[in-house]
Amino acid sequence: MLIRVIFMGFDNYLLSSPREISGSQTSRKYDYQKNWSLLKILELLKKNKDFIALIDYHEDLVIINFDEPLEKLEFYQIKCVKRGN
Repeated sequence: MLIRVIFMGFDNYLLSSPREISGSQTSRKYDYQKNWSLLKILELLKKNKDFIALIDYHEDLVIINFDEPLEKLEFYQIKCVKRGN
């Protein structure tokens, strides 16, 4: 009998919407930041640039490009923009 009650509760749990969605929203924002950074890194690799990428160290992404003077570091703040209404 106890097992039946647990399964009935489990079924209801699977059919109901989550109480909060902030965790999944935050995860999507980090995924966007990670994917954007990876795309930037791949673009630099394709151009055969000599660089170091620092991710989440002071800024979302910092590129130290050794083909440029060190005074020309590239700093990126990557933000996700909600579209719609």
